Amino acid sequence: MDKKSKILLFIVGLGILASIGVSFYKYVVLRDYQIFAEMPCDPAIDNCFVRTAEDNSTSTYKLLSRQASNIPLCDPTNINCQALTCQPNEKNCVITTCSEKDLPEGEACSR
Repeated sequence: MDKKSKILLFIVGLGILASIGVSFYKYVVLRDYQIFAEMPCDPAIDNCFVRTAEDNSTSTYKLLSRQASNIPLCDPTNINCQALTCQPNEKNCVITTCSEKDLPEGEACSR
């Protein structure tokens, strides 16, 4: 392998390592991405999405979009965990209830 090929290979390898490092920092360290999740919904309080399963059972939910860096590292099934709630004045946190215009196919609204 000649000297120019070695230099090119070194530069390409360095670029790949830099790309991996930047991505690791952004997604693992900073947690700079949005989380989209379904969260429990009480049809007596909110207008919930209603999903009917193949066995004719129904479930209700609303949608959450939240910045991953704002989600606490806790078990979401624990009652004290605030993973599926928006904090007051939290940016990039949206809870979406059912509306007829944004209704997924095969689902309905509770109201």
